Amino acid sequence: MPRDQHQPHRLEGAGIGPPGTLEAREDLAKQKLPSAKNRLEKAVRIYPDYATAWYELGRLQARQGETEQAAASYRQSAKADPTYINPLIELALMAATSLQWPEAEQRAEAILKMAPNSMPGVYLVQPSPVSNQKKMDLREASATPGRKPGCIQSIPEDL
Repeated sequence: MPRDQHQPHRLEGAGIGPPGTLEAREDLAKQKLPSAKNRLEKAVRIYPDYATAWYELGRLQARQGETEQAAASYRQSAKADPTYINPLIELALMAATSLQWPEAEQRAEAILKMAPNSMPGVYLVQPSPVSNQKKMDLREASATPGRKPGCIQSIPEDL
């Protein structure tokens, strides 16, 4: 479906956006997650270039433990609007959490080109003994018996 010239692909603020997105935000605020998810899924079906709806759907999916679906939604959001930094940050953090350091650093470098002072970007890219030690600590934590590989169950407070 080609992008309608009168239908922006990323809008912010209450009451702005394709039909159902305001209601989805209200549902999220009221913790009505199934309803919000249905509304967001409908919004992205009707308006596949609506980056904010894809991003919000990804956040909801991540919140419900649907990691792969969340990553796919964040990628769709970034595809719809390559200048929208929020899904890029989420994808970088997801890569770091799953110990995919080359992907995390690549995504962080893209973030820093858009926003040079972005803390997630700076943290993931800047080589330093502290950040390298934290990466090592995270790798060791993920390898602890009883934990799924690549799944960090607790993150140090100073991270």
